[in-house]
Amino acid sequence: MADWEFTTEGFRDPEEVRRRHVNGLGGARLAGALRAHLDAWGLPCGEVYPEDFGWAFEATGPEGLHLCAVALEPGAGGVLTGHALTDKRRTVLDRLLGRRREAPDEAVPLAIEAFLRGHPEIRDLA
Repeated sequence: MADWEFTTEGFRDPEEVRRRHVNGLGGARLAGALRAHLDAWGLPCGEVYPEDFGWAFEATGPEGLHLCAVALEPGAGGVLTGHALTDKRRTVLDRLLGRRREAPDEAVPLAIEAFLRGHPEIRDLA
């Protein structure tokens, strides 16, 4: 799994979108922008949908299927705290045997990090 934390003042979802999320989390607009970026990198993506931990979609890279998710939470001074993650889909047997682990040089994590590092509204990426 690869994950990132950052701050942003952009990508604010309308209140009606946040109300659709079971935990009231923002991130639908950010997930849509990230999805479009991955598609442009030649990494086909599924539709964005609300998940308990944020807004998620699946992306297919050469190494297999990845779950991608983002969440935005209100922070101090109107700044949003953001979280993004990707995790390669593996079978239970793969997990038990330690096979098919996600590597940091795989296409989907690299594309997500490139988007986060290159976007002018993303700051304090860690």
